[in-house]
Amino acid sequence: MIRRLSRFALVAALFASASCQTFSWSGRGGNVDPESAARGVKDVQTLERDYNTQRYWAFWRHNLQGKWDSFYNGLHEIHRSFDRHLFNYDWDDPKARY
Repeated sequence: MIRRLSRFALVAALFASASCQTFSWSGRGGNVDPESAARGVKDVQTLERDYNTQRYWAFWRHNLQGKWDSFYNGLHEIHRSFDRHLFNYDWDDPKARY
């Protein structure tokens, strides 16, 4: 049974590779005709560069947002500690409803 499946998989892989030889994409080599370029079609290298640029800046935005969140949370905890120790006021006390 395994031998038959392995033969079938080999034949299927050969057929798939033979059928992919005629597959083409007009923009893959960086040669976009002027008409397509006028419509806004970009070549693969430009798309890859744009994607990498967007990912780079998304990483830094996420990183800086984490730093600001950490800073804000620290200030928040300082404020809560100040209220709790100086004024004996707990923010989570259900009896303290003003």
